[in-house]
Amino acid sequence: MRRLSLLVLAMGSLIAASGCSLFGHESPDPFLAEGFRPLFNGTDLTGWKLTGQDKSWSVEDGAIVCNPQGGSAAYLYTEGQYSDFILQVEYKVKREGGNSGVFFRCNNMKSFPGSGFEVQILGDYDSQEHTWHNAGALYGTVAPPANYSNPVGEWNRYTILVFDRNIVVHMNGNLLYHMNIDDPEINATVLKLSRKDLVPKNRKHSLGHISLQNHGDWVAFRNLRIKEIKREDNQ
Repeated sequence: MRRLSLLVLAMGSLIAASGCSLFGHESPDPFLAEGFRPLFNGTDLTGWKLTGQDKSWSVEDGAIVCNPQGGSAAYLYTEGQYSDFILQVEYKVKREGGNSGVFFRCNNMKSFPGSGFEVQILGDYDSQEHTWHNAGALYGTVAPPANYSNPVGEWNRYTILVFDRNIVVHMNGNLLYHMNIDDPEINATVLKLSRKDLVPKNRKHSLGHISLQNHGDWVAFRNLRIKEIKREDNQ
């Protein structure tokens, strides 16, 4: 527990130190200086795979872009798998209601996306709702406390800490939630939904891919970075 508290504090310090510099490409990146490494090289999709045949994904102006072409809506996912980590990613959508998601701990891409967790992406700047399907929600599980989305067409930033059975999410520098997968209250709430596959406690695996969703809407991603937390550090 002490280790988790220190990680949460460290993540908050990184977010505060980075400020808005992450939105520019000319400033030194404090995340990389603190042991983060890029998941995307800014040029091509080396290190990524697709769940099926799909021409929707490309690289444009240093960003991964999903421009749906109809037919199969394949998801993009990392070749590597990750357990405990801090993930940072920026995204933007083109329209209100534009939908996508950032998935993690997806251990079976054939049964995807039910095998992992999703932090929801949604163009909902004008929304007054704070539900489990709004931007920043841990989809089907935890709702954001407020709407921290930037206007459509502007970049948003997620910072996601995954440690053991804990998930901590920040959006645009604001803490959204710190939840434990085994929390009985959360699990009881999710059990009331129609999507029983989303019940957190049933997802026992602690290792999996990171994935980006093609939900049929245009979405772009950039500055995808990860800092893995070594198992020997989890003691």
